[in-house]
Amino acid sequence: MKIELRSQYPNKQIGFPGGLLELSWKVSGAASGASQLAYEIQSALDADFTTALKSDQVKSSQSQFVKAPHVPELSREMSFHRVRIETQSGWSEWSNTVVHETGLLNGSELIGVAIGDDSVAEDPATLLRTTFQVSKPVAQARLYASARGTFDVMINGAKAGDHLLAPGWTVYQHRILVETHDVTNYLVEGENAFGVLLTDGWWRGKLGWEERLNGYGDKTSFIGQIEIQYEDGSSEIIASDSNWKTATGGVRFASLYDGTTMDFTMAQPAWCKPGFDDSAWSPVQVHPLDKALLEPMTAPPVRVKQEFKMSFEQQADRVLLDASQNIAGWVRLKVDGKRGDKVVVRHAEVLGPNRTLHTVTLRTAKATDTYILGKDGVQELEPKHTFHGFQFADVVTEAKVLEATAIAITSDNQDRSTFESSHKLLNGFISNVKWSQRDNFVSIPTDCPQRDERMGWTGDAQAFIYAANTLVDGDAFMRSWLRDMALEQREDGNIGIVVPNIIEVHNGGKPHFFTTHATAGWGDAATVVPLALYDSYGDLEVLRTQLPTMRRWVDFFNSYRDETKLFPPIMQLGDWLDPDAPEDKPMNAKVSRQFMATAYLAHSAKLLARAEALVGDAAKEQHYRGIFEEIKLALWTTLAPDAMETQTGCSILLEFWLCPNDQREMVAAKLAEIVRSENGRIGTGFLGTPVILDALSRSGHLNEAYLMLLREEPRSWLFPVKVGATTIWERWEAINPDGSIAKGKMSDSNREDDENHSMISFNHYAYGAVLDWIHRNVAGLTPSAPGYKEVEIAPRPAEGIDWTKSAIETGYGKFSIDWKLDGNKLHAKVSVPFGVDAKLNLPISDGSTILVNGDVKHNGDVLEHGEYQIDLTHTQIAVPGRK
Repeated sequence: MKIELRSQYPNKQIGFPGGLLELSWKVSGAASGASQLAYEIQSALDADFTTALKSDQVKSSQSQFVKAPHVPELSREMSFHRVRIETQSGWSEWSNTVVHETGLLNGSELIGVAIGDDSVAEDPATLLRTTFQVSKPVAQARLYASARGTFDVMINGAKAGDHLLAPGWTVYQHRILVETHDVTNYLVEGENAFGVLLTDGWWRGKLGWEERLNGYGDKTSFIGQIEIQYEDGSSEIIASDSNWKTATGGVRFASLYDGTTMDFTMAQPAWCKPGFDDSAWSPVQVHPLDKALLEPMTAPPVRVKQEFKMSFEQQADRVLLDASQNIAGWVRLKVDGKRGDKVVVRHAEVLGPNRTLHTVTLRTAKATDTYILGKDGVQELEPKHTFHGFQFADVVTEAKVLEATAIAITSDNQDRSTFESSHKLLNGFISNVKWSQRDNFVSIPTDCPQRDERMGWTGDAQAFIYAANTLVDGDAFMRSWLRDMALEQREDGNIGIVVPNIIEVHNGGKPHFFTTHATAGWGDAATVVPLALYDSYGDLEVLRTQLPTMRRWVDFFNSYRDETKLFPPIMQLGDWLDPDAPEDKPMNAKVSRQFMATAYLAHSAKLLARAEALVGDAAKEQHYRGIFEEIKLALWTTLAPDAMETQTGCSILLEFWLCPNDQREMVAAKLAEIVRSENGRIGTGFLGTPVILDALSRSGHLNEAYLMLLREEPRSWLFPVKVGATTIWERWEAINPDGSIAKGKMSDSNREDDENHSMISFNHYAYGAVLDWIHRNVAGLTPSAPGYKEVEIAPRPAEGIDWTKSAIETGYGKFSIDWKLDGNKLHAKVSVPFGVDAKLNLPISDGSTILVNGDVKHNGDVLEHGEYQIDLTHTQIAVPGRK
């Protein structure tokens, strides 16, 4: 038996906060019939578990998010943790050891000052450097570093760590992250060089569609230190101070939106190496910094995820490159040229007429990397501190292009699930959702990776959160974003439409257009996301942490109700991008905005009542449940009749439990009829799409759910796959059947050719929210208790899908299914992890028999951990569209 232990923090990092440390473990190889009777956790300050040993031995089956007996409270502290469990066979061996290393828990422990230069936004990148001596053997060295801007630390010519766009985007006015790296092996005996490349990043670079700069400040700065522990027991700190020097080099421009310009004729190749002559460099400037804002990282950093070899097509005056996959990242080129040759690389998601880059959708974002070669011969080119959303690129240059590689980046959340089936288009759709998630989880959960936006839209995040949790282990990533949401929540309780709320930051802290009041479906991320994290991972701590934010949001939202008990008919985004809304007015959905706002208020009140029941106050639970019931009654009698004429309205009434129980069948039948009458044609926007398939399948209309899911004509999930999409589109009809590209024109533009006012992205994940439904229903991997502690084996086969192979890595281990149809027989291989109870919920019909490993079983029977062969006769198979 093997035990795999982990903490709540990413396992490739060091330098975490102190305080509560939660441990979870997976068990593999346990004997059949074995269960956890007790656990023992040991914590110590050394790897041998002898120093300051603490031990907790508890009679319990709990294995997820268990508090460690030692609570890290000191900076730079390394603590060691392991677990063993007791089963019916006795005590196991000890697990692997989890090492928790804290960072600097107080920003004042960065003893230096914030240094930079007198540059302004969009000036050449800042170079900073100093040198120091190492004259005796080093036992350990740590780098602690942060910046206002984005930075790379270079030690003796090598970049410290593999993080990209450090320190990431947070609500900088409230917190700035400090990175920690083990740099022991970077140091050499004698002179060492400590250098920093510093650029605008999110701090003062261009953000938003209004092309504004200096959102958080007009000066970039770096603060950091290398702490050396010598083998003789002595120590030394080399910190950023006024003695450092500064200059500029080959990076002449670096913008997240517009790209990088690098002139290698101006580069100083050895600037971050020992022995470099910096006599011509200038003294640094010291910039004021409130060190109380500095705190350790908790979420995975941005890293390179995958590389794609790009194909070449020589055009008249350029080389067209194709990565085969729409990504967030950049192109790495290998060229053969001469000193002074110019290389210009432009990026786009799709091709327009004559196989040219379609850049209109980028709006003002230039997405262009430019290089001036600094030498003759073969050389590699790669931009600094930028990223683009693209599949295609073109290169204009006098040099010869030898190789091109697309570099895909993402916040390094661990992949959690796999899905494969006999339906190629469905497989393509799953891949598209996966890549849209990767491309839009870059430091924060964004809307798109390509145009002049890339913001943390709260509505997109809450719509997609269950699918995101199915795709990746994003618990730490989303908790970091929720922390930003809590810090930026306004005093009245309102939640911004984006987090970080750069819209208000650019507006001097004042609300901007419709953000003055509650924005339903967007602010509700405050309630939806924490509950989704609890459901997906099982940790109550996220609810305890977010409960104050949830309460303030619902109280603010509820304050708008008038004597009708409804939310008033004021400006809302509503069922955003309903495909029947006017192209230039995407908030004008078929279902009324008042209905959507009122429904979401009820939904958030109900979610908050659930959170109160779990971790809060019983009286508050009843209070918020009362709000829900009051709204439910008022909504049903006033706004529901019109809403029931739409797919979204029916779906919201069913999934938010806003219709009387005796009317649910009627509403479900109405929804099914609408879907059949449209032959599965989608009529939902951002808020209706995540719930419509559940509204159908949970009410007994699985045929209609599959009619929608498997539709291949326009306004469907599969049509984009048919025409070559590799990510999810922002609009259902971004590309028309004739191959033409929709304009996505917005209402504030009076010019047909005004590309700065279009809104059409080919990489938005919101409509991919149904991926979670696919895992639960097509595959049948269905959680029935938070964190997959209890699950159902519940595949729902349909005509057109002959087999699936799927898995999800739960906190307990891998829950997987491999099923196939043989006529009306279903054969499935299922793996249930240790500690999980799996209930049979198979698609039986009259005359069905269920065999599990040859034994007769029935729906409702529970399987413990193990490997199972399940055989079902007379399988009920959904027929898309059949009434």
